[in-house]
Amino acid sequence: MLGASGLIGGALLDRLTSARAIGTYNRTPISGGLRFDARRQKLAQVIDDPGEYSHAALLLGQTGMDACASDIQASDALNLAALKDIIDQLNAWHIRLIFL
Repeated sequence: MLGASGLIGGALLDRLTSARAIGTYNRTPISGGLRFDARRQKLAQVIDDPGEYSHAALLLGQTGMDACASDIQASDALNLAALKDIIDQLNAWHIRLIFL
C-alpha cells in the first residue's frame, strides 16, 4: 500500500494486517512500514522482490488544495511525475494497481 500513513491508508492497512500487506510512508512513520519519498526515490529502491506482490493500492499524493496552489512545482512533481513513474513500474512488474 503506497501512502499508508494517511487516514484512509492507515485504516486499510490495519484491516489487512501486516501478514497480508506492507505500507509505505514518507514523513509519518508507520509500524513495519517502508520509507518511500516518491519525489526522490524510484519504487525499485524500496521494493526488493516485486514478485512477492500481486496488487498495489496507490494512496499517496499531495491532496491539500492550498498546498498544491502554493507550490505548484512540488505538487506536480508528486501528483503527476512521481505517480506516473510508480504506475509505469507497477505495470512493468505486472502488479495490479488499485488507485484511490
